[in-house]
Amino acid sequence: CNTAASVARAKGPGRPVVPFEQRAAVLAALRAVDLVVPLDDDLPTDSLRRLRPDVHVKGAEYDRSQLPEAAAVEEGGGRIHRNTMVEDR
Repeated sequence: CNTAASVARAKGPGRPVVPFEQRAAVLAALRAVDLVVPLDDDLPTDSLRRLRPDVHVKGAEYDRSQLPEAAAVEEGGGRIHRNTMVEDR
């Protein structure tokens, strides 16, 4: 889960809308989630190579070509899942 600092660098002032602790708690509460790791890097590539996730989830607003970390996930045997966006969220 991206830290507040990494979200602000990527998305600009006023972001994130939801604080890191709340976003991490929601993810950790999901039965399918084994581990939530704070990511402060601008790109998660190095962390993903070390962690080798089965699934890396991104919002559907990102096209596969916009995900420089996709190759690192797939090299480790994982897959990219683009999650449907919820309007006004």
